[in-house]
Amino acid sequence: MNFSFYEIGNNEGDIFVEMGINTRTEKIEHFNVPEIIPDTEYQRMMRSLNYSQRKYTLNVMNLIKNGDKQFFHCINGGAGVGKSTLIKAVYQSILRFYNSLPGSNPDSIRAALCAPIGKTAALIDGMTLQLLIIDKISMVGFTMFQHVDARLQQIMRTKKPFGGISVIVLGDFNQLRPVGDKYIFQFNNSYNALVDNPLRSMFELFELTEIMRQKDDKSFAIALSNIAKGTMTLEDINLLKSRIVSTENLEMIEDAIMIFRSNAEVDAYNTKVLVSLNTEGATANAYDFCVGDGLASIKEKVLSNVKNLKTAETYGLPLKIDLKVGAKYMMTVNSDTEDGLVNGACGKLVMIDYGKLQKTNETVPCRIWIKFNEEKTGRKARVNFHNVMPNRNIDSSLTPIEPVIRQINTKSTNFKVERKQFPIVPCEAM
Repeated sequence: MNFSFYEIGNNEGDIFVEMGINTRTEKIEHFNVPEIIPDTEYQRMMRSLNYSQRKYTLNVMNLIKNGDKQFFHCINGGAGVGKSTLIKAVYQSILRFYNSLPGSNPDSIRAALCAPIGKTAALIDGMTLQLLIIDKISMVGFTMFQHVDARLQQIMRTKKPFGGISVIVLGDFNQLRPVGDKYIFQFNNSYNALVDNPLRSMFELFELTEIMRQKDDKSFAIALSNIAKGTMTLEDINLLKSRIVSTENLEMIEDAIMIFRSNAEVDAYNTKVLVSLNTEGATANAYDFCVGDGLASIKEKVLSNVKNLKTAETYGLPLKIDLKVGAKYMMTVNSDTEDGLVNGACGKLVMIDYGKLQKTNETVPCRIWIKFNEEKTGRKARVNFHNVMPNRNIDSSLTPIEPVIRQINTKSTNFKVERKQFPIVPCEAM
């Protein structure tokens, strides 16, 4: 007797899949060519791997070299166990292997490293892709995972899972969960529980347990792990309490970021640090303007209401930013995901450029130059200014950041409000 199983209950159905349409787009997308790190850095990284990391890397390379079997791996582990280092080792090893093959093109994309905040399957059209690596899997929901599978089948023109491409997912399910979706191991509704989740059941689990990030401070590493699991001991609690200091006894440590429990305390400490810096400073005021037709009095009221909104309600663009050279700042907007200019990227403000407003002739900041913590952050933006920087003796490691425009939601149906502002906030404290 034969049985047929049907998956039930994808609330956000894919109309193309349901109609049997094999959709492909002719649109050419930009995708950065994978960067191979220098041999010395690669060798140093490989030597730093622990036993489990090294064993897994060799296992994947063996599968890649044989090339006759599609595989699905899930790398799970808490914070600090070396997931990012492992996947970098795997990724760099794969790039080196493919580039060593006779007739290989180093500009071709054979392995794609993606995250839920960036582009995934939409970037794969036309690639000779062999492996897809998805980071931050805890943020990938049930529906998104189904859609990635469906799109890859359409792109690769095959009914094989994920279009016949091997997939590695990694993350920690104790961290951020999907936004507006279920976990990939959950079901969208009760009917799904009647059958297994076919995509999830294909994945083989590999778990990392050895703490690498805080390996020289084992007690602290254990405490952090226990926080995530909700199993803190009295020793863990006392250890963390020993790190608490009163606001009256705060010391300004140059390379440290203070953590507070409230936004008010964060703002107060950031202001305290900015005031203490005896460096060049300026104020960047947001420019709000209405789009649409209507009475001038209503426009003024709408603009006045927008000024009272919190930064979280204005898509990360503050009404006013105090700029101080030497202070730490954090990006609040995904202005260029491929270039690493994303929400959360941190760096130090080094220089401010000024311009004049046409209407008032007022001198205001028009561009800022930030040295980001990660060298690769803003690399493309720096290239766009490669002719300007040498002529002005600007350090080649500095990234230019200019104001961006975002539309702000308002209750008015006649007007749309747009704000122009630098996509940053001070981050001496968080």
